[in-house]
Amino acid sequence: MQKKVVNDLKNEETKASGIEIGYSSSELKGKNYNDVETLLTKSGFTNITLEPMGDMKVGILVKEGDVDEVSIGGNTFFWKSTRANANETVIIRYHSYPHKDAGTSPDGGEEENSVDPSENTPASQDASPDTKEPMNSDVSYEEIKKAFENGDFSLVTPSFKEQMDNYEAFYDSYIEFMQKYLSGQYDVMSMMGDYMTMMEKKEQWDDEIDNIDENKLTPADDAYYLLVTLRVEEKLLKLY
Repeated sequence: MQKKVVNDLKNEETKASGIEIGYSSSELKGKNYNDVETLLTKSGFTNITLEPMGDMKVGILVKEGDVDEVSIGGNTFFWKSTRANANETVIIRYHSYPHKDAGTSPDGGEEENSVDPSENTPASQDASPDTKEPMNSDVSYEEIKKAFENGDFSLVTPSFKEQMDNYEAFYDSYIEFMQKYLSGQYDVMSMMGDYMTMMEKKEQWDDEIDNIDENKLTPADDAYYLLVTLRVEEKLLKLY
């Protein structure tokens, strides 16, 4: 009788505290979604949903089926030792190509944005309509992927490539400045004027890149957009 009481108490404690996830959120990211589903099922979770993101264009930076994030009870950050109820809602979001019937065909042209590389300042938003360049919308994703892997970016609209290159060039100079500013080896007060100027340009660039409508980009332009923005994010992660 005493043994049964002890077991009942242990069962109640397990129900109250939940089960240990067994994997951190960062460990699950990047794995194949089927593997993640199997791991979490073995951990004891019973309410798992698979959610394709339909975000892939050419498959250069990520593989189809790679997990972007896992949400457990609405939380996308958790430790290996974090506990949750077995019936908690688990959503596995993974990279995938858009459904063929769900895609939106690119339309219109890309506005030419004249940027002075020496200044690394955002391009004007008031480009004249007659400066638009033709779109390479008939190029397959496989052709784009092969070209990019060979270092050939000729499929990207020249003016758009220039804009993205100058965006990355600005962030290279921003990171170089911030490394000095945060190093503690320089007089921060004497750098304050340059710091304020850099922050102003950063805000301008961030606004311009955020305002790019990916639905109006050619497949090659969109792939280059993703390539550059992710490259910048990786550089910023190393800074901090």
